[in-house]
Amino acid sequence: MAAEQAPYLTQLDPETSNRLSARQLAALALLQDQFDVDKDKLQVIVDQFQNEFKIGLEHVLHINTTTSNPPNQQQQQENENNHQSAAQTQQQPNSRSIKITLPMLPTFIHNVPNGEEKGLFLALDLGGTNLRVCEVRLNGDKTFSIKSDKYLLSDEIKTGTAEELFDYIADCVKAFLLQLGHVLSDDEKLHLGFTFSFPVIQSALAEGKLMDWTKGFKASGAVGFDIVKLLQDALEKKKVPVHCNALVNDTTGTLMARAYQSGSALVGAIFGTGTNAAYVERLSAVKKLTGHQSPTFQKADKMIINTEWGAFDNSRNVLPVTKYDNKLDRESINPRKQAFEKMVSGMYLGELTRNVLMDMIDEGVLFEGREEHLRKIEDVIRGQFGLVDRAIGTAADWIVIKRVCEIVATRAARLSAAAIATVIKQTEADSSSSLANDQKISIGVDGSLIERYENFIDRLKRGLRDLFDDQVYRKIEIELAKDGSGVGAALCALQAKNRRTNSLFSLEFRTSRSENSFHYISRMFGIPSFHPLCFCDKSTFLYLLDSENLAIFGFRDICYIVNITQQKEHAEKVDNFCVDRVCIEKVKRKVVHFGTQTQDCRMRKTVWISSLSNLESAVHDMYIHHNI
Repeated sequence: MAAEQAPYLTQLDPETSNRLSARQLAALALLQDQFDVDKDKLQVIVDQFQNEFKIGLEHVLHINTTTSNPPNQQQQQENENNHQSAAQTQQQPNSRSIKITLPMLPTFIHNVPNGEEKGLFLALDLGGTNLRVCEVRLNGDKTFSIKSDKYLLSDEIKTGTAEELFDYIADCVKAFLLQLGHVLSDDEKLHLGFTFSFPVIQSALAEGKLMDWTKGFKASGAVGFDIVKLLQDALEKKKVPVHCNALVNDTTGTLMARAYQSGSALVGAIFGTGTNAAYVERLSAVKKLTGHQSPTFQKADKMIINTEWGAFDNSRNVLPVTKYDNKLDRESINPRKQAFEKMVSGMYLGELTRNVLMDMIDEGVLFEGREEHLRKIEDVIRGQFGLVDRAIGTAADWIVIKRVCEIVATRAARLSAAAIATVIKQTEADSSSSLANDQKISIGVDGSLIERYENFIDRLKRGLRDLFDDQVYRKIEIELAKDGSGVGAALCALQAKNRRTNSLFSLEFRTSRSENSFHYISRMFGIPSFHPLCFCDKSTFLYLLDSENLAIFGFRDICYIVNITQQKEHAEKVDNFCVDRVCIEKVKRKVVHFGTQTQDCRMRKTVWISSLSNLESAVHDMYIHHNI
């Protein structure tokens, strides 16, 4: 019988089995076979995971904005053009023929905390059934204190317009600050980290365009737009003195929080309403960002990558898909998407179980085929597990229901193990050289399945044991990252506040001869190619991003990301460049034009990038340096 082929499941004892009819035993055996993820199947899934990781790290995923409506009429034409251009430029050469499922999104976070960080910050968490606003105080000794409040997200808010959603968020932040007694003054702006648990293509720590909604959200006018700008506009509209300076996925926040509390972390994973993970990847493996030659980037040999693994195997090549999964998918708001998430996350496990139970009722396996019994079970659950006047069904029925829940949840846990194992293998944390030191493979986890489903972690660990030998398995340490979405977002806000945004060359992109630097940067950051950004010749341009402290410029086959800081003491020295005057005219949406004036060059030992005026000199330094 199939039950004997799945040793990872708790076996029914003879006394319990004897209570079940032959029909019930056969139905459970069939179900177990359909949901089975044995050791060999796990390895097949890990192999496919690694393949999709590799593709995602090498290629940029196209943003589909065809269903997104602009937030207001004033931006309609401009954003419509922006979307069309961004959609055209997001794909890399030859990537249109490649099936990209996992976006493997760069977060532009290179460092993880060590527990010594201090400060008071706000955190905002959007991504599930509630909106949470937090005030986080980091004590600098791996501890923190937090005050928070939750605000209900109605279906009307989640599926309305982006303007309505972000106005509501701003109202909640304002109410929270007033509740804590904060004085709402522009003189005391608070820094906020925004945990936004949806797939976003980030161009900077405080910039990111929404790729698509998941987890029941469908607010129009958001896909393809900068989420931080939508939030900041709403905060300013509602006169809330808060500056959002970090956009963080909840998995990144979980990883950061785990590192703060333990001193290190490799993975941050969420198993809750949805599922996803972020991990620390070697920059050399992120092929779509190859060519970074700047001193700053050379020092940072790693980056946190947001996998968005909920979209794994949307083609359903290796996942154990059943008719119950197919029914759930057809009836979801996003059919043929998030295949992995629909087998793992809390949002779907209950409905998946209900589909199984309804089928068993139809087949006469449960409650003698009477559906009203299942409705009474729902009444019990809705009544906070209260008692009913009489027993529902038989003892055998309840044994079957319990077993169905176990089978569905065990598959979810083992699939989760395959995902975590993929990260361990991808980062070579299981290699002999990595195992030689005493450092643990630290995995921070969070979410309702972790906190409230008693056996989920144990079943997940059993899956990892099936995939690794004892030497590796003993190194794996899975711990709850306490308040990852709040503390992690605060840590990212701190990093953004203190980041040395002064390096003249924070990133350098060296492109192929067949593609000039402007087209490359357009693809990477979704900058519309029709904008009047090309000056002097077709491959020389300057563009200021919406963050107001970030600019990009390029020459022939090289692009640079320029960070601007107002703090001279934090600026880095750039030696041995010629300086000449440059004319820069700032126009709307922070696009700038520049050109040269013929004057004698003068040598200057150091260039401080502390203002727009100094950026003028720095740009021309590079202009002369490359003999353009």
